[in-house]
Parts: sequence; structure tokens; C-alpha cells
Amino acid sequence: MSFRVAGSQAGTAGWESGANERVDLSLDEAPTPPDGGDGDETPDDDPTTDPGDGTTDSGDGADGGDGTAPGGAPGGAGGAPGGDAGDDAPGGEGSGDDPTDPPAAEDVLDLPAGASTTGAETATAAVDEATGTSSVTFTGQTSVEGITFDGAVEGAVGVAEYESAPAAAGPPPGASVSVVEISVPESATDAPATIRTRVSADRVGATGADPEDLRLSRFVDGEWRGLETTLVDESGDAVVLEAETPGFSSFAVSAVSEPDAAITVPVETLDPGETVTLSGLRSSDEYGEVVAYDWSVDGDAATGSTTDVSFASPGEYEVTLTVTNDAGERDTATATVAVAADDAPVEEPGLLSARALGALAVAVAAALVAVLVVRRYDR
Repeated sequence: MSFRVAGSQAGTAGWESGANERVDLSLDEAPTPPDGGDGDETPDDDPTTDPGDGTTDSGDGADGGDGTAPGGAPGGAGGAPGGDAGDDAPGGEGSGDDPTDPPAAEDVLDLPAGASTTGAETATAAVDEATGTSSVTFTGQTSVEGITFDGAVEGAVGVAEYESAPAAAGPPPGASVSVVEISVPESATDAPATIRTRVSADRVGATGADPEDLRLSRFVDGEWRGLETTLVDESGDAVVLEAETPGFSSFAVSAVSEPDAAITVPVETLDPGETVTLSGLRSSDEYGEVVAYDWSVDGDAATGSTTDVSFASPGEYEVTLTVTNDAGERDTATATVAVAADDAPVEEPGLLSARALGALAVAVAAALVAVLVVRRYDR
């Protein structure tokens, strides 16, 4: 084993691991003190005279030795641990994980069985003493850039991006762009916060969506609910959104818009009592689908994509249709149904009409005239 003091060769000696014995070392010249001192201190020939000094101790670790040598004779272990054999000591190569490192994703995230993800990561939330709030920032393994809590939250926060929405949640509304799961400390499950997401322009373009139509939704209580979403930035390669959430679970970014309601009336005019079918099937939605049709016909309510109506009296009747899409957006259309007036007189069964009676009267009068003329000539 070789010994070096302040970078200078000090000698060699046999050494058995675990042994505790004295080793005499010699130097050609006094080394420069590593702490920048004046160099006046000379090594002790006998470390037992100053057991706490350790200046001749080959195991002080300052020179990067193997760290197995004790700090001089008993009582002289004043040298600092060092070298490869000190790996298990604090600060050595074998010190293990940094206690400030975030925990593993699988220890934080609670994902459904069989869920397939494209990325996951964790971060540790800490309280900002100046603002009393907490935040976390992620490194880009998912579409979530960061979370800012409205209040103080401490602990691990995890996020995972799904390949597709979990079966229990079903597809998000509109045209889906991304679906993530966010796990927070149990005390923060219902904590309000702002979520910041970054979605690549390629993913947005694949849906044919306008960035202005992108919205975050949260799956809670068995349904997707839209969140107030702001388009923060739209660059050439990504779209950045922020949304306010009252709590944490599954989230989706999707393109949504208002539906377009339309009513089809198959005839221009109805007869009183005639039945006709009104249709809302021409209603449409750009990204999702229409899921509900609500009718109001002359004050009566009906549901369904079509409805049958009839009116007993002539006149014009207003019909309204309100459609709702899978994002909860609504639109209303109005149409007018005309019922014609019946101008023909009503004839009682078994009686002659007025026209027939008039013709009969004329015929009777003509017959009487003819009879009178015949009698005059007979005289």
C-alpha cells in the first residue's frame, strides 16, 4: 500500500484490512498545507503524543487514499473519512439517492389496472413562504408542464399520459388530443389549482382542430366536465393552455365547439288535425356528436331526434329545438308550422246544400210559369 501526504509520496507499507498499527512515513520535503496554511507545522513522528492531530495519518482521506487506514494510534481517529472504502459513509459514492429526489412514479400514481401510458414523472411540491402557495414543474415526459396550487401543498405529485382514455372514463368530449392522470397528496385531492399543458402542433393538427377550440375537461363523478380554459401561447410547434380545476383525477385536452341545431318541416302547410313528423337529424357538431334533442311545440315538451305533431285549429305555430353535444354545449333553432284555414261550408248529412236548394227553386219557378202559359192558350 502506498501513502501520499498532500500529493507527495510518503512511503509504502504492507497493510491488512482491519488492522490497527503504526506506520512511519518520510518525505523528501515538507508539503504545502492543503488548507493554504503557512506550512510551519511538521508531522508528528509519534502520533500518540497528539492523538487528536492526525497530521501523519494516512487515512485522513484528504489525499484520496483508500480510506481503510485508521487515524493513527487509538484515540487518533481525527482524520476525515475518505477514499473508495468510505462509500458507505455520508457523502461517499455509495450514499444512495439524494433525499431531495422525487419518488418513483409507480409509488405516487394510482393508475387503473391494464392502463397503457406513454410517459410518467413526479415532482415534489413545496410551499413558497412569500406567497403561501405551492407549485410543481415537470420536465416534459407528458403534456403537463406544471401545476400551481391556490394554497399550501407539500408532497409528491405525479402525472402520467395515457395512450387512450381509461375504459372507466370513456372517451372525452369532442376530438381528443391528450388524456392524463394527475395524482397529488391525499390532502390536496380537492385543492383548487391551475394546470398548464403543452400540446404539440402535430397532435393538434391531427384532429383538424382550431387551437381556439381546445379545452381541458376533468373526469369526476362519472362524467367529463369542462374546465375554464385559456389559450396562453400558440407557437409554431406547440399550443400552451391553462385551466382552473377544483380538484384532481383524470384530465383531457380535446377540441370542442357549439353544435348547430336544425329543424326539418316536411310540408309547407298542414290541414287541421293532420299529423306531421318534425326532424332534428340535420343538426350537427364539428368535433363531437349531438347527444340530446329537446323540443317545445306550442308549449308542449318532447325529446328525441324526431317528434310527431298535429294542430286542431288553423294558424301558425312556433316550434323550437335545443340540441346538446357531448361537451355539454347547446344550440337552439326555431321553425314555424302553418295550419291552413278551411273555407268550405260544413254540410249536414242528408240535407241539400244551399246551391242545390237554389237550383231547385229556379226549376220550380220555371215549371209554374210553364203551367200558366199553357192554361192561357187553352182558353
